[in-house]
Parts: sequence; C-alpha cells; structure tokens
Amino acid sequence: MRAQSILLALLVAAASTAARSALGVEVTQGEMLLLNVTLNNTGDVPLTDVQPLWDESPEWVEPIGIADPVAVAKGGSARLPIRLRVARNGPIGEDMTLRLGLVDDAGSRWFRDTTITVLPRPVPTQTRAFPNYPNPFNPETWIPYELHEASDVSLWIYDLGGQTVRKLDLGYQEAGWYTSRSQAAYWDGRNDLGEQVGSGLYVYRLRAGKYSAMRKLVVAR
Repeated sequence: MRAQSILLALLVAAASTAARSALGVEVTQGEMLLLNVTLNNTGDVPLTDVQPLWDESPEWVEPIGIADPVAVAKGGSARLPIRLRVARNGPIGEDMTLRLGLVDDAGSRWFRDTTITVLPRPVPTQTRAFPNYPNPFNPETWIPYELHEASDVSLWIYDLGGQTVRKLDLGYQEAGWYTSRSQAAYWDGRNDLGEQVGSGLYVYRLRAGKYSAMRKLVVAR
C-alpha cells in the first residue's frame, strides 16, 4: 500500500495586491493573490501530477489559469504557484478561512487552511474611459472605464459620418472599476438593427453623468 504524506508550507508572494498581516493574508476585492505552496514529501513513494483542488473553494475565490502539475520525489520538495482572484463582492472585513487543497494522480488529497482578510476596493479618483480591447477587433470588443461617483452610463457608437450606429444604455452604476470583461461595456459589432457593421474606423462616446469621452475603434472583418 502506498504511504503518502505532504507537509505544506504556504508562502505569499510580495506584491502590491497581497500582503502578510498578523492575522494572515490581506487582499483587495477584485485583485489577484499569488500563493506559493511548498510541498515537502515525507512519504515513502514519489508523488506525481500534484495540482490544486478547487471543489472546496468558496464562491468569492476564482482560480486564474491552471497551475502545471508538479512531481515531488521521495524525501524531496517542490513549489507550486497558485493564482486566484478575490471576487469584487468578496466579504469585506471578516477573517475568512481559505482551505487550499491539493490532489495527485492517485487521488490522494491534502489541505492547508489560511486566513484571508478581504479589503474594500477604493473608489477611483476620477471618472475615465479607456481604449477598447481588442482593437482592431472582429466581431466583438470591450470598453473599460472607471467611475468616481455613481452615474447613469451610456455608450454610443458612431461611423465617420457622425451617424449613430448603436446606442447602449448601461444603466445606473455605482462608483468603481469596470475594466474586466465581465464588467466593461460590450459591443458585438452590430448596429441597432442587429446587422454586423462593415470594416472600418468608428468612434465610441461614453457618457457617465457630466463626464463624456470619445475614442476611436477599428472593425477588421
């Protein structure tokens, strides 16, 4: 029978988005956390394909990418970097326990608990619209922005003749960052009739309260 065991040492990488505190790890809502896990194999057989186990992670934790599995020789050690993101609605101020799990190709599992304190994301110092991404694009693009204060937000797409191609009412939104694909304004490259627009240069205008900004975007069919 295989005898397997691992001693886990959890190290937090020095980064602006994560810091060690007396209580554990502090991370801001919506930011990435890099956990460097050191695996020390104290069993009597080598371990192969050791990788993160996410089925016990809380809803407010989102894995970023998939860590490459690692092998740990008998009596040896290895380091496994794990990247995750704390959701924008992650619980603020409470000391939450994150149970980090590992599993190998034989189905053996190991767990390590660490305390995470979620900090509120600060309000942007100004309202700004940013260049869309990707650009040029086909068929869809995202337009990121940030709001200094809560506002009604809308987006217009114009052709070079100044004619309105598409208007999107994004609704009333709280102050904050709207830069990720799940939060940014989205245009599918279609006009108000649902037809795909042709290749060429277009202009978008983002309005948020008294703020208005215009930028160019390129459709490449």
